Amino acid sequence: MHESVVCCVRFSADGKYLATGCNRTAQIYDTKSGAKTCVLVDDSAGKAGDLYIRSVCFSPDGKYLATGAEDKQIRIWDIAKKRIRNVFDGHQQEIYSLDFSLDGRLIVSGSGTRLRGSGT
Repeated sequence: MHESVVCCVRFSADGKYLATGCNRTAQIYDTKSGAKTCVLVDDSAGKAGDLYIRSVCFSPDGKYLATGAEDKQIRIWDIAKKRIRNVFDGHQQEIYSLDFSLDGRLIVSGSGTRLRGSGT
């Protein structure tokens, strides 16, 4: 069950987990049991209005989840600690796509304006 519209979904590289992006939250599910294993929320984000997460992506090792949202920020989450590791900004419009490089050291992002690369 989700409390809002689901804007995006992505499997982990090993297929064991599924991440979803919603309004203000990213959620991770165990694909075998269907159980929700994690909810990620940025408590420092402003509470006014909606903040839809438009893209989610697991790092190749499955330790991190990148989220891209309407506030034009990319957040890299440490899944085990359920907290933000890095925040990248610089986009002029909301972020629609994210992907890690195979070695997990870079992330590429796409928004309404252009494509960017960032080191993690």
